[in-house]
Amino acid sequence: MGMKYLSTLVILFGLSTPLTASPIPPTLTNAINGLSVTVSWTNVLGATKYKLSYAPIPYTGPESIASLDVGNITSFSANLWEGAGFYVAVQAGDDTGFSEYSNISNITIEVC
Repeated sequence: MGMKYLSTLVILFGLSTPLTASPIPPTLTNAINGLSVTVSWTNVLGATKYKLSYAPIPYTGPESIASLDVGNITSFSANLWEGAGFYVAVQAGDDTGFSEYSNISNITIEVC
């Protein structure tokens, strides 16, 4: 039974291969200078791409979340308007998929 049994198991289940996991989530920070906002996140080992997601404040539900594939950069800048408010988060990705979301950052441009 020994070798034949083992061969049957290898054929049925394949050779043992380690499961690959998506990258760990990055850590997100932001800086606001007037109407200019820059969000930055930590570089995640093994990540080849990042996805920036954002939703308006006040949050109106999942349909209001938008995402932007930003390639392999680790920061993104935008000019907003007075009173603008967004929640932002980022995910790290590789060929196995995307990480969980980073911490969520609250960006609010004060009205002058």
